[in-house]
Amino acid sequence: EPYRRQRQMCIRDRGCVALSVPAEDVQAVGGALSAGDVVDVYATGSQTACIGKQIMVLATNVEHSSGTKAKVSWVTLAVPVEKSQEFVTASQSMDIYFVLPASEVDRQLSEQGQIGKQDDSPNSSQHEER
Repeated sequence: EPYRRQRQMCIRDRGCVALSVPAEDVQAVGGALSAGDVVDVYATGSQTACIGKQIMVLATNVEHSSGTKAKVSWVTLAVPVEKSQEFVTASQSMDIYFVLPASEVDRQLSEQGQIGKQDDSPNSSQHEER
């Protein structure tokens, strides 16, 4: 597994623990999260707060399923040990959202060959007349 060594180094060298939290596709960038992604993590309930920045995704259940496209039900993160209790508490009482920062989104689009493409459809906002 290509990220195994990177994950072990991330946990050991950065003082992190591997922590799994429940998730759904809509919270996990439409189910597009995968090992190696770096995300910002938000907890929302009556209020919303960023509980982690630049957190590495270690695994998701989707990567461990076979056959048809599975829906995300958990995400394992490399969480700084001092924030692990906050993540556990938030995962039990709030909804957790994973956000790909702009540079990470650009990287994913680039890998998919989509970066720099223009939307030339008639419904595109760049074609709207005001």
